[in-house]
Amino acid sequence: MMMETPPSDDVCPICYNVFYVPCMTNCGHWFCGNCILLCWKHRPSIKQCKCPICSQPVSKLIPEASAFSKSSDEAVEIYKNIQQYNRLYGGGIRRLLLVRDYSENVADFARFAPVSPENSSSVARY
Repeated sequence: MMMETPPSDDVCPICYNVFYVPCMTNCGHWFCGNCILLCWKHRPSIKQCKCPICSQPVSKLIPEASAFSKSSDEAVEIYKNIQQYNRLYGGGIRRLLLVRDYSENVADFARFAPVSPENSSSVARY
């Protein structure tokens, strides 16, 4: 069972400070929200980040519930970035299927869409 709060006697393993906007990964490790987001943003390409402790792909970031009481501009920005990360990578296989279906629909549309107004009458209509 995963803990709902970071250990009280622990610090962020990235910055070594007391957790600020504590955030748990799907593998159960805790980081400052901004620290784990920086790991993601500093990757060579925009992919899921890997947990700095166990190298498991991070598919979900879960902020500590009490952290939502923080209303500083910095904390609000961190929450927005966590939501963005989770929208991008939190869907698992379902998200992959949606992306695949979307790609197939776009390819079908492109195949039957007119290329230019001049030759649009020559495109087959089904």
